[in-house]
Amino acid sequence: MVIEKFFVKPCLRRLLVFANHCSKVNHSSVATSVKVKPSILLSKTNALVDEEVCITVSGLQKGQKVTLQMHVDEGSKSFGACGHYVADENGKFNTMEHESNGGTFKGLEPMGLFWSMQTLPGLQPRRFINTNVSQPIDIKISLHPNHVDFKDMTWTGGHSPLVSCNFSQWYMNPKVKIIPVDEDGVFGTLYLPEGEGPFPGVIDVFGITSVSPGHRSSLLASKGIASFNLTYIGIRGTAQSTEGIDYTYFLRAFDWLSRHPSINPKALGGIGSCIGAAYLSIIVWKRPNLRCYVSINSPTRPEGPTQMVEGELVENVVPWLWHLREEIEGALSWRPMGRVEDNVPSLPYWRHGAKVLQIQGEDDRCVNPDCLRASHKVIPQQFMDNVKFISYPGAGHILEPSNIPLCQKNYNAIFKTMMLWGGQPKQHAHAQADCWPKIIEFFKKNLKEGSYSDTIRGV
Repeated sequence: MVIEKFFVKPCLRRLLVFANHCSKVNHSSVATSVKVKPSILLSKTNALVDEEVCITVSGLQKGQKVTLQMHVDEGSKSFGACGHYVADENGKFNTMEHESNGGTFKGLEPMGLFWSMQTLPGLQPRRFINTNVSQPIDIKISLHPNHVDFKDMTWTGGHSPLVSCNFSQWYMNPKVKIIPVDEDGVFGTLYLPEGEGPFPGVIDVFGITSVSPGHRSSLLASKGIASFNLTYIGIRGTAQSTEGIDYTYFLRAFDWLSRHPSINPKALGGIGSCIGAAYLSIIVWKRPNLRCYVSINSPTRPEGPTQMVEGELVENVVPWLWHLREEIEGALSWRPMGRVEDNVPSLPYWRHGAKVLQIQGEDDRCVNPDCLRASHKVIPQQFMDNVKFISYPGAGHILEPSNIPLCQKNYNAIFKTMMLWGGQPKQHAHAQADCWPKIIEFFKKNLKEGSYSDTIRGV
């Protein structure tokens, strides 16, 4: 009894305490030896360019500073962006809820990495568009320790990120049909949505460029709207300069689209940028079956030689103004060419009652926004309600669909010079995010059967 009380039980107690201590030490050592590695999770690994994507990073230390990097190589083009983030108390952050403290963008910008991409340091400024819209843009996303400035980042080899992943960004649903057009002297590419049709259709006309980009048409087709991306300058069978532009070419192109078996002839519209929108005004002026069109940063008048267009004279009023231009940082700005006091007349695009959405960037360095505003004074009162004007402070000339990076300047092969387009990155991106959904809504509303009176309200 004495041995049990004073020896065995105390020994057992000591053994239990020691075993418990060893267990805690073992568990503690295991916990500290297992480190969670950083990881990147994308809400989507494939997405259309105008869709939002959330990037979530986890496995960091509380308060850890990191740089999230985005990099694209496309042929001779290389673009990049970066954002500076700080992990929260759980060692995480995501682009939808956390702010970037620096890099190529600041603040709470869920798609900041996408819209802030720019050509890499030391390279000539380029425009970020995929010339082959049937293939995705391959994007690499990587995470690096500390906050690193854009100009100091490593973009090719020789660096080991904490973690990286790949993302595919598309300009079109893979089921969109792409039809090259070389018919009856009309050139371009028709993009048809998935399904049998007939579809509502628009004619898509860009400004004067050696390559007629199809990214806007392919996105429209992905939304259920057939789009004919028209080529009118710089290739076989088309004008080689603005002096050779034939205005009836745009009418023939529209007529071709209206006769296509996959297109609903009662649901026709148009969208144009820069001088392309001015050429579209010829179609709206002459074709009452064009129900609606979107004009983006357009001059008030099409450019070309004086000519008769279906019995009405269109005079050339632009060339004498061409000396009114300026060079800024090695790039040409045409904004001074448009002067309100010159009272350059516009074609009466309103006369058949088409719905018009006019979009203007106030920092456009190619077209003077004041000229378009001044042109509204001649619209007859009965048509004023058909024209909606939206302007965006800080937005430049090349307004694209949502999330596409700003092109402030680039080389134009037709004019053989560096062109200045303007725009402040964040304001420009916000303008695109606001106006692109409005454009889609505008077309879907005005290209519905029964949404438009068949009565021509001519002047």
